Amino acid sequence: MNLLAFEGNIMHRTRVTVSRRRRVAALTAVALVLAAFAWQEPACAQSGTWSAAAGTTGSWSVASNWSGNNVANGTGNTATFRSAGTTTLDTNRTIGTISSGSGSRGIDGTGTLTLATTAGSPTLTGTVATGTLGISATIAGTQGFQKTGN
Repeated sequence: MNLLAFEGNIMHRTRVTVSRRRRVAALTAVALVLAAFAWQEPACAQSGTWSAAAGTTGSWSVASNWSGNNVANGTGNTATFRSAGTTTLDTNRTIGTISSGSGSRGIDGTGTLTLATTAGSPTLTGTVATGTLGISATIAGTQGFQKTGN
């Protein structure tokens, strides 16, 4: 039972070691939580070009449906659609310009599409003679919008 004979500096050092381990564990836990938040797909503000196959239906929030995984979102940014198909607005999004190319592009779903720019009015554009843009999702915003093209 010599273990009970430890006193003074040895016990103090043991407590310091345990205390340091707890601090390291706590700091590691905090770092992991921060990394998890940083790693999540943020609703970051960026323009994006739809790259899902023509004629298909895909969800707006799925990064692989956008070129470079850049999901279009944010005040003053542009969502570009270059082919026919349907985009399901499955989450709320804010965008400044929607540009559609050849073929009919539909945007439907349960999310709300808020149109907003930092200056001027948001724009909805059918960019070529054969391109149409139809939106049946809820549209919100306070700046109105300009429609050009079809």
